[in-house]
Amino acid sequence: MKRVKIVATLGPACESAKMIRQLAKAGTDCFRINTAFGDLEYYEQLLKRVRRHSQAPVMLDIKGTDIRLVPSSSVEIKKGEKVRVDFLHGPLSFNKQFIDSVTVGDKIFLQDGTITTKVVKKHHNAVTLRFLDAITIDKPTGVNVPKPLDLHPLLSKKDRQVLSFAKEHDVAFVALSFTKSKDDVLAVRRALKDDSIAIIAKIESAQGVANVDEILKVADGIMVARGDLGIEMDKEKVPILQKSLIVRANQAGKIVITATEMLQSMVEDKRPTRAETSDVANAILDGTDAVMLSAETAVGRYPVLAVKEMVAIAKETEPFVQGKVRRSSEAISEVITDALNHFCSVMDLDHIVTITRSGFTARMIARFRNNEPIVAVTREEKVRRQLELVYGVTPLHFPKLPQHGQIVACARFCVKKNVLQKDETVVFSAGTVTKKRGTNTITVVRLVDLL
Repeated sequence: MKRVKIVATLGPACESAKMIRQLAKAGTDCFRINTAFGDLEYYEQLLKRVRRHSQAPVMLDIKGTDIRLVPSSSVEIKKGEKVRVDFLHGPLSFNKQFIDSVTVGDKIFLQDGTITTKVVKKHHNAVTLRFLDAITIDKPTGVNVPKPLDLHPLLSKKDRQVLSFAKEHDVAFVALSFTKSKDDVLAVRRALKDDSIAIIAKIESAQGVANVDEILKVADGIMVARGDLGIEMDKEKVPILQKSLIVRANQAGKIVITATEMLQSMVEDKRPTRAETSDVANAILDGTDAVMLSAETAVGRYPVLAVKEMVAIAKETEPFVQGKVRRSSEAISEVITDALNHFCSVMDLDHIVTITRSGFTARMIARFRNNEPIVAVTREEKVRRQLELVYGVTPLHFPKLPQHGQIVACARFCVKKNVLQKDETVVFSAGTVTKKRGTNTITVVRLVDLL
């Protein structure tokens, strides 16, 4: 069983029921919907298909302050050409606040940094750009500027509609593009009006990197979005930033996803390059909970093969993963998980089983990256779905888990589900019934003696 989780982005290449079934069977743990494309009706169709044909959760990715250059029709631009861009209905248009925020001399990068332009003149409600590369723009294209921009509001009208959709349809995850501070995360939380939906903060700017510790305090996880990060900052800094961001998320017990062009060549080719294979393996060794496929599955020629390649790399790499966290709290639940880690280092255990209400204990155990598989048992279906993205965790939904005698009931349930075997030695973590809920008990037992 693989332990690293795989996020696959849905799109034209894999949106059918048949493809969703194949992707789930191949090893997809979460399906991502990029709401920069499509409408609510389309998202609802995808959500229904995913839920009909898999147990995997869905992540809705919203744009936030993501800026795009929008053409009114196909525009062909030559190298060196100067082009006026406004914010209304010209051949090319930007968001007005973006136009107000840039200055003469700023470089503006398009299409994941492959196209460079420079602001040579500002007008009332427009800018003139010199294109340093030739380009044909026939659809909205992503924009990056390597400096902080003060863009408000954070959430567009469509973003707010998507957040309402997420709440209405009980979606497990919402990812926020270009998260700059904890205030961005809190703004999404207020708009959701729902504490049970997990917010993944996408770190893809210098501001996001600088504020990642405060972001981790209020977000449920982060995504290391290396594409935009490598444009907004010097690209040679990204590999070390990736390692640092992953360790910080691990230390906080929060989900961390590594994304962008992990198997990019598989958009066209059946096999990844050796460099891409090493890239995925290194992200796993760094401690990422999940790796993400974007264009590879959304528009690529070989979506299922891309997932299978991820699975193969993960299985080969996982035996060499080592935890990098250090004990940092005297809270009972964290001391318990630290003790569990010690048990695993000195005993021959087959499984770790945690009975969890919110998923917190499972995440805190998983951050140590022990060799023993983790089974997380919860009454809450949404918690089960969210734990699908945590490294090494097999989450189980047990709605009838009793308040008393939990360990015996849980052991019987897991054996019935064929997750545990009666001849195994297992360590259980649970919470006794107290006024203040939380994990406060460890039990090590041979199941044959318990059952």
